[in-house]
Amino acid sequence: MNHNNKIKIVICCKDLESRGGVANFYRVLSSNWNYPQINLKFHEVGSPHKVYNVRKKRYFGYILDSFKQIVRFYGFLKKEKPDKVIVNPSLIPIPIIRDGIYLLIAKKLNIKVITFIRGWRENFLSSKWIYRMYFLKIFKHSGNFIVLANSFKDELQKYFPEKPIEVMYTTYDDREILPRNTKTESKIKMVYISRVSKEKGFFVLLNVMKELINKGIHNLVLNVFGHFVDQNMEREVSVFLNENPNVKQIINFHGFVDGTKKYQALADSHLFVLPSYKEGCPNSVIEATAAGCFVIATNVGAIPEIVKDGFNSIIIKPKNNRELESAITKFCENKNTYLQNCSSNREKAKQKFDILAINKKIAEITTRDL
Repeated sequence: MNHNNKIKIVICCKDLESRGGVANFYRVLSSNWNYPQINLKFHEVGSPHKVYNVRKKRYFGYILDSFKQIVRFYGFLKKEKPDKVIVNPSLIPIPIIRDGIYLLIAKKLNIKVITFIRGWRENFLSSKWIYRMYFLKIFKHSGNFIVLANSFKDELQKYFPEKPIEVMYTTYDDREILPRNTKTESKIKMVYISRVSKEKGFFVLLNVMKELINKGIHNLVLNVFGHFVDQNMEREVSVFLNENPNVKQIINFHGFVDGTKKYQALADSHLFVLPSYKEGCPNSVIEATAAGCFVIATNVGAIPEIVKDGFNSIIIKPKNNRELESAITKFCENKNTYLQNCSSNREKAKQKFDILAINKKIAEITTRDL
């Protein structure tokens, strides 16, 4: 590393005011960056946060925005002459194609590229040959890769055995975690923090809540923090709740939440639930663990690497109502023991996931071989 000059790193990612894990990761990272010798600059890709609610309807607008962003990116690199570029694709077609173009532009300008794969899709590279061919041909030009879980690293290593692949989890700011509310309550407070969508397992959760009530468990309260993925989902949930008033009575919808309100919700909760079908490394699970909640979540993505099954969590299979019902019942029967197990969560999470630890790792990876 040349200590006489600042190192410039350009990061291609969503608008930092956007919702979602990638924007949240870089928002927290940039606001806590403590390496003055490394200058982070951001290039916006994808739809801006202001059009989030109509992003699926603006096909022409998205294409036009993407073209402008690509042209701007080329000029940006020519002007800034960065040492490295970080692209952040998910393993879905549009981000793979888009970020592949950014990678090729950087290669043409002789700038090293780090590919930080965010959302992971099981069997994506083995089942979709056309995307596999594109991915292997284009992303072989990456200097190295970062992934969100050891299981992702093992899969990627099959295709790029010669490339360095780092595992780096998503992050949280430990200073924002609030003291756990230890007030004795008759109700078991459950919390769900994520998009309200089928892929997040929300209907699985609703149906399990219905079954638990039918079996005589009436001391549950579920607080939902998150936006509906679309209007269809909102209508379907409304129909379900109107048909099941006993479930509707114990569920509170609070909409999208961030900052202090989110951490207060975690501090006030006993049990965090995320029956998602697929994940990368969800911030919400890390934050819930650090806040001292017991976690019930599926064995997807990095979740089994964040929590310890049977100790501070119960890990279940996706789309499995019976396992989710059994896990919630088991927590209700062993609440005090499980919450005592969670008392050491924060210190362990801080060592592994806190933003200061992640910043250090980003600094090490980006300055390597310069």
